[in-house]
Amino acid sequence: MNIGPYISEILYHIGAAHQALVSSDDLFINHHRFLVHCAVIHKILFPNKHYLKKEEKELARQREKMLSEYFARCKDINDSSNVRDFRNHFEHLDTRMDKFLGRGGETLLVDRNVFVGDLSKCIMVKGQSLPDEYKFRNFENGILTFMGEKFDTREAIKWIDAIKDYIERTPVRS
Repeated sequence: MNIGPYISEILYHIGAAHQALVSSDDLFINHHRFLVHCAVIHKILFPNKHYLKKEEKELARQREKMLSEYFARCKDINDSSNVRDFRNHFEHLDTRMDKFLGRGGETLLVDRNVFVGDLSKCIMVKGQSLPDEYKFRNFENGILTFMGEKFDTREAIKWIDAIKDYIERTPVRS
């Protein structure tokens, strides 16, 4: 198995992830694109073998082993990112809305940083921001909030940049 195409694909998605955040499109479309590219990087590095067929699992294991050996000295690479979970929020928006509204989310107050509900139904202390449980989708200070869960885009940028820096410092051996 040749590592070169995987490294090239990772670098492509790092560049595309950065481009997604500087686009002039809608803020949430940009972050969805960013998350898709970060999730592809994560999937290449950390394949989820659970749903794969036997032959696919073996290929995924080989790829994972090869990439983990290459990235062995890259301390900033890890499998703790919730990038795939957050990408899934956007990919399965319909079921997330059902869940949010089904749990009493009729008091939905913020979606895409816009107040859309009755603020009087939210108990707030003067000077405090709106509690996260009232936010369906929100973006503030580099933090994407989706149904109370948080994703720090700044940490994801550090993650992909660390991967890129490592690749640039560590030549791929054929």
